Amino acid sequence: MFNQDIRMFIGVVEAIDDPLSSGRVRVRCFGYHTEDVVSINTSDLPWAQTALPTTSASSGGVSETHALEIGSWVMGVFTDGSDAQNPVVMCSLPGTTDDIPDWSPLTRGEDTTARYIDDIIGTPQSPYQATFPYNKVRQTTSGHVKEYDDTPGAERIRELHKSGTQYEVHPNGDEVKFVVGDSYRVVFKNDSIHVHGNVNIIVDGDASVSCTNLDATVTENATAVIGQQLNVTAQRAILNSNAVEINAPLTLVNGALTVQGPILAGSIAAGGATISDSGSIISSSGVDLDSHTHSYTWTDSGGAAITSPANP
Repeated sequence: MFNQDIRMFIGVVEAIDDPLSSGRVRVRCFGYHTEDVVSINTSDLPWAQTALPTTSASSGGVSETHALEIGSWVMGVFTDGSDAQNPVVMCSLPGTTDDIPDWSPLTRGEDTTARYIDDIIGTPQSPYQATFPYNKVRQTTSGHVKEYDDTPGAERIRELHKSGTQYEVHPNGDEVKFVVGDSYRVVFKNDSIHVHGNVNIIVDGDASVSCTNLDATVTENATAVIGQQLNVTAQRAILNSNAVEINAPLTLVNGALTVQGPILAGSIAAGGATISDSGSIISSSGVDLDSHTHSYTWTDSGGAAITSPANP
């Protein structure tokens, strides 16, 4: 019930473990409750509803939750007036530490979070140059962070998990991602990637590709180099290149390798390339290198034609 005698209060949150899981908090309100927790225990404080912004429907499961913690300073109203048993928290107030608002230091230009540099691919340094009041920061209890930085000339977006996994969008539109654990990506329909520039992929471990048909096209004068073990499970693997160098074992499973360009045969022999499960290596002219043979014919001193045995 709302009372015409609505009264405002300022207080400190002392409990957030609402047994109804409805986002209520217990607040010790100055001027209404004793400052000590003996005369009025925390468990005796009334539960206060928390008002949410209009961006939250707060109905039908469409809502968001508050981020108040024990110790948060808040301001609100008692909707039942002087009875002071029906509090509603309207907003939070920043606390102070040594006369400085107790906000995330990221808002004041103090970059306190860890970032990583990969020297192999040359990931750029973070362009963090936040100045107050442009960096809008949301930081949670465990250390998750979201930044929307509008600092002129240093505009960024960054999202950080407490483990260190993060992505950051730089002022020039570059994006840098770091995943400190395993990474998984699932696409249930089609996927297309168009890279206007160059692509550099470095795999420290093994690389395995499994598909129905694999068509890898290399244009211009590029060389397709197979360095470590490459396992391809496909009906047919096609490399369109002016040169294919294989300097490590190559395994084709239930398929064939077509190279539309010269093969550096010495590298294949040195690398010990293998074909399994009756697969075959086919040259650019369509000749099966596994079964193709050569023989030659000459005439002996008596004029008879002699043909040599077939050699592979």
